[in-house]
Amino acid sequence: MPATPWLLYVGLGVVAWGLFVPDQGLWNDDVQNLFRAFVARERGEGLFPAIATPTRRLLALPSIAALASGWPVQALHLLSSVAWLAAGLLAHHLCGRLWPDQPLAAALAGALTLCATPDFLTGAPLAIGYQLSTVYYLCAVLLGFVWLQRGSRAALWATPLALSASLWTTDAAVGVWLLTPLLWAAAPGVQRRRVLPLGLLWFLAPVPYFVVVAGQWAAGGGYLHQAQVRLGVGRWIARFADLLAWNFTPWRWALGRPLWFPAAGAVVPWPLRWTIALLAGAVAAWAILRRAPGSDATARPGVRRALAALALMAAANAPFAGLQYAEFYWRTHLLSRVFAALALAWPIALAWSRARGPLRGVVAGAVALWLSLGVAGALERQDYWVGYTRAHRQELSSILAAVPALSSEALLLVRVPAHGHLLATETAYHTRAWIALLNEDSSLECRTVQWAETRPTACVSALDGFVCRGERSPECQRRDGRDEQLLPFERLVVLDYQPLENRYVLAPTLPAVTPGAARYEPHAQLRPRPRTRLASALLDHNRGLAAWLWP
Repeated sequence: MPATPWLLYVGLGVVAWGLFVPDQGLWNDDVQNLFRAFVARERGEGLFPAIATPTRRLLALPSIAALASGWPVQALHLLSSVAWLAAGLLAHHLCGRLWPDQPLAAALAGALTLCATPDFLTGAPLAIGYQLSTVYYLCAVLLGFVWLQRGSRAALWATPLALSASLWTTDAAVGVWLLTPLLWAAAPGVQRRRVLPLGLLWFLAPVPYFVVVAGQWAAGGGYLHQAQVRLGVGRWIARFADLLAWNFTPWRWALGRPLWFPAAGAVVPWPLRWTIALLAGAVAAWAILRRAPGSDATARPGVRRALAALALMAAANAPFAGLQYAEFYWRTHLLSRVFAALALAWPIALAWSRARGPLRGVVAGAVALWLSLGVAGALERQDYWVGYTRAHRQELSSILAAVPALSSEALLLVRVPAHGHLLATETAYHTRAWIALLNEDSSLECRTVQWAETRPTACVSALDGFVCRGERSPECQRRDGRDEQLLPFERLVVLDYQPLENRYVLAPTLPAVTPGAARYEPHAQLRPRPRTRLASALLDHNRGLAAWLWP
């Protein structure tokens, strides 16, 4: 096996994933995953709550570990960075199994994977589930190689365990599971007599998973149906082709990435981002190529393995073509990028071994440029997350400033007018999760209501209070059997979001025309209290290089 260039990989991992990660907080559904971990024990779900779907039984483990650490944001980022590095290392070792006589290809595969940043969620802890699912799957593939090429029984029995861990975390590997034997079959040194036991374990291990999926699909509703987008054949093919092309267009990752939501404001100056990216790409290319060993490989056997890698890349992308937000490359490429890197590594290594004189400079320049564009895409993502962290910190801190703590009987109504950017409290479930976590009080899930102009929830004024319908917590509905909630005026606290100031303010009174408005006394429901330990951990410790350079 080719030696692992640890220093190179760690350096690329730091630049591509974590240069500004200490400045980043939670984003979007991060808080919901953390909240589900927060309430898992009291709901009797233990370590394995089903998040979004009944098959994601292992998805909460990173959030549970993060909460237990006392540093939830930093712990999630650390786990994410380890998973990112692990994907690069696994790509290196998989490439070594596929092209053992091309050690240069292994180093290229690892570096290309670490700098492959096509996915929208690059650099976000929200991707931790898909990242871990990817790592578990790649471990399963590598363990399969170890069994087929070396006959390790431990590897044989560990393979279905790793595959199951992947599937029960997220569905990242659903598309590639069936075609994985193509990669094994294309590799050299595979003993045919070992194929049958591996095949049996590989295809039998996911049966319980697919039984649960089939039951969920038959039941209708739920996330599995909600995530689907109705597309004609032509539109699906166009989407699929775009996902495939996105694997090989790093200039678009850096310069033309479509944004689900507009950026909250640039923090890291773009000239500095590009300087870092170009230097990182040039140094990495030099480190990889300067002592590249010779090669005995011929083009013919390598083509079959590269085609197998391309087939798995396509299979990884295919399930996402019909899902929501695929047009923004949301969680679509965290696995496919690894197979794209494998498919690229062999021809580049072959070209380097055959090139002479100025042609080697062309190959080296192409490698450096590709890596630089990938790093530039990563730094664009980091800047995006840092900008939102600052905006969300201001927004959430204003909630705690207006409402330090609530009485045990108080009800919170959060009113949000139309606005042009993504809030931490963008949806009702995000709002409930943040309020409960910041106060370390799970009961606030059923005592918090978001009333937003752009969301389905609507509230009407009655004699006794506001009656609100829509987007109520499923857990709260299960407890009281109601899809509407009465908010009595005498127990009510109202927060209003001010878009121009990006902050919430306490509504001291209600309009006089509101029936029962005189009974609204929010200050009677407020309690003085310093920030909870968890609130401080979530909001006060996201300070790193960007905060030091651009406070």
